[in-house]
Amino acid sequence: MIFIRRKRSTRKPKDILALSLKNLWPGEELLCAKGTYENISERVDAFRAVQTDRRIATINWGGIYKIRRVA
Repeated sequence: MIFIRRKRSTRKPKDILALSLKNLWPGEELLCAKGTYENISERVDAFRAVQTDRRIATINWGGIYKIRRVA
């Protein structure tokens, strides 16, 4: 049996949701299911409070939520 040593990461993991919301252009949107949006809704609200130059709108469209950058 061969044992492979793995290098332990010392960097802080990146927040992919914050990066994707930052990189949205005005008019672009993210689509997610109801369960996914319930899991990330607090983080979306926190992002909305911190970022004053970006406006994010959430639209419920049936069972799908659209997170859209307005301006």
